Amino acid sequence: MSRALWPVAVTAVALGSRALIAIRGDDSKVRVFDGTCPHRGASLGHGGRVVGPESILCPFPGQRVWSW
Repeated sequence: MSRALWPVAVTAVALGSRALIAIRGDDSKVRVFDGTCPHRGASLGHGGRVVGPESILCPFPGQRVWSW
């Protein structure tokens, strides 16, 4: 899976019934986060995007969700 991730792109993945997202940062490290926005429950794997050097933007409320 690691080779399939584009740099700074959000990729939807699932572990059983749990929605997750995986990203590869500018530093080439792969990071995995909960795939559901804590604010409104929107899917970050479908429309979420990496903004700035270290944040994911939720597609629904437009808020920064995860930072690393």
